[in-house]
Amino acid sequence: MVATKKIQNKITSVAKDVLLAPVYLYQGRKIKRDTVRLLEPNGERHGHIQLNKSIDTSKDDSKQTLNLMIVGDSAAAGVGSETQQEALAGKLMPILEQQPTIHTQFDALNWSLQATTGHTSFDILRRLYVLPAPSQPIDVMVLSVGVNDTTTSVSVDKWQQQIEDIIAIAQRKFASGC
Repeated sequence: MVATKKIQNKITSVAKDVLLAPVYLYQGRKIKRDTVRLLEPNGERHGHIQLNKSIDTSKDDSKQTLNLMIVGDSAAAGVGSETQQEALAGKLMPILEQQPTIHTQFDALNWSLQATTGHTSFDILRRLYVLPAPSQPIDVMVLSVGVNDTTTSVSVDKWQQQIEDIIAIAQRKFASGC
């Protein structure tokens, strides 16, 4: 009796979903169409920070420049922020600048932001292919990707493969000795 009731409830639920499918489709398209698209903030998308600002004539030649690249979608691009200083790059650079470990190993920090609203993992992969190789290897690459793959129905397998391809090109084209 209890099993029969559960089966009937399940059938009723499925039938209701099938009957309401056109309504769900309409609502989904309307939401996608009417959702406000926020602009990327203005501000610098690359920079150089001198970490050890003291005037020291006995400069330690073993210290190098830390090269960082942020790659990704709207989250990395700073959508929702007024300026780049309020976005990911603008918040991350001062934090790195304050880290004692960074100061002991590096004299300077070069950074660049390669992110665009709406980019999927495939778009990021394509962007990395067309970007010129940097004059100095990238030491750290921050990757922000996934939301647009979800909203455009990229399969998990395809997404995973594209992430692996992004890592491969990042190592091959942008990293030192990888």
